[in-house]
Amino acid sequence: DAFVIGSVVVRDGGGQTVSGTTTALNDKFTFTPAGGPLPDGSYTVSLTAKDMAGNSHDYSFSFTVDGQAPAKPTITGGTVVTGPLQVRPFANQSRNAPVTITGTREAGTSVWMNNYRLVSAGTGDWSVTRTLNQGANALEIWLLDAAGNRSESVWLDVFVDSVAPSATAV
Repeated sequence: DAFVIGSVVVRDGGGQTVSGTTTALNDKFTFTPAGGPLPDGSYTVSLTAKDMAGNSHDYSFSFTVDGQAPAKPTITGGTVVTGPLQVRPFANQSRNAPVTITGTREAGTSVWMNNYRLVSAGTGDWSVTRTLNQGANALEIWLLDAAGNRSESVWLDVFVDSVAPSATAV
């Protein structure tokens, strides 16, 4: 363990060594950077594993720290009775229960609506068609990046009335 601990080197994206301490417990090695959490960026860890017989092997891996939330999604399309879909406080109205919503997103994000992932992680424009309930529908839309950072939400309020009135008496 002491050999491995002494061989651990962490470098930032600019190749600078990150100071800190390495500890071991039950063959699990932990690096704790000096001065608190690592800032956002890319890092590379290098170490040498060595057994009791003197055999050794070099290892390295990279990782990225990302604590920055993505920008909130932009709604760019979808047309209902009241025209193009608009975010809250606008009251969108539709005569059809299926409503298509389109938008843009930050690269590497997935699109979520009301706690359900609707579009897998990717880049560029997105489009979904959702069958909404009759009456008022509040749609909360946000993005989630690979690091689990959630964007601010945008809200669409859509009132659906797709059922024709019926005469109950003549």
